[in-house]
Amino acid sequence: MILELKADYDRTLPRNQAGVRFTFAHVVLALLLFDMHGKLGRVELERQLALGRGSLRTFILRLKDNLGLVVSSSTRAHVLSERGKAVVEKIKAELSLIGDIPVIFNELRFAKYNALARLGASSLVPGREIEPLQLVDVARANGGKGLLSLVVQSGRSLKVLGVHMDLKKQYAGEWARLNELFTLMEGDLLLIAWADVELDAKIAVIAAVVATLEMMER
Repeated sequence: MILELKADYDRTLPRNQAGVRFTFAHVVLALLLFDMHGKLGRVELERQLALGRGSLRTFILRLKDNLGLVVSSSTRAHVLSERGKAVVEKIKAELSLIGDIPVIFNELRFAKYNALARLGASSLVPGREIEPLQLVDVARANGGKGLLSLVVQSGRSLKVLGVHMDLKKQYAGEWARLNELFTLMEGDLLLIAWADVELDAKIAVIAAVVATLEMMER
């Protein structure tokens, strides 16, 4: 569903994208925020997405008129449309997102905030390679300072992609905390992005999720 929605979103983009202040990752995050809060006014959405009034107006029009994902509930607020609700449920079946997790790795001590996304094993294609360094580049291009990619193996051990390290053995406390946050299944992919701004960490990790799904399509 995430890639299907991205294809719909890409068709709404103008030829000249100069000055566009939001990305598809903002769309995914906004849908999850609407699902969490039920109704969001312009002021709150502006604060949550750090968009100026002009950009927010364009963003809402795209969600509402071009994609049919939200509808007006009043002159100042919007809610998910029936289509939006159905799309969000499908997104949540693929993706779990947590902002600013209380897990500290050495790499995360150099940034104020982090965000973690879990992509279920059913969304990944066996035999298709995940490129962790490419995902780091994607995260950095979307405001993050770095990204860790971890895959769940048998016995719920967590292997860091691109590094010879078993998280369960070398970061026992972090491994235990991640297992408290999620019911981990073998083959799941965990992505952790970090940044100096909480929003940047969330956008970076969502962008990395999208890039991972695109790798599965190759």
